[in-house]
Amino acid sequence: MAAGKYNLLIEQGDTFTHTFTYYDDNKDIIDLTGYSALLTIKSSLTGGSTILTASTSTDYLTLSGSSGRLQLVIPNTITSTLSSSGVYTCDITSSSGIVTRILEGNVNISLSANQ
Repeated sequence: MAAGKYNLLIEQGDTFTHTFTYYDDNKDIIDLTGYSALLTIKSSLTGGSTILTASTSTDYLTLSGSSGRLQLVIPNTITSTLSSSGVYTCDITSSSGIVTRILEGNVNISLSANQ
C-alpha cells in the first residue's frame, strides 16, 4: 500500500496538533498495537537538513493501538523556532521490525510577526 499524501500547515509559535487514522485499502482501521513511529521533517527529500524529528519512543508522537490513530503534537516552544518549510515522511515499525511508510507530504510554516 502506498503512503498517504497529506500536507501540513504549522503556524509558527502555536502548538501544532494533528491526528491521523491509518486505514487499509478496504477502509478498515489498521491496529497499531505494538508499533512505533518516526516522523522526520527535512528541508528537502534529497540531502536536505533535518528540521525536526518526532518519534513515539522520545517525543511528539503517540500511537493509539487498536483505533489506528497517530497523534502528532509539537509544542509552541518548538514551532516558534521553525522558520522554513520542507517535506516530511512518517514511518511505522512493527514489533517484528517491518518498516512501512504511511504518510508523506509538504510542511508549510506560516510565519508569525510575534517571533
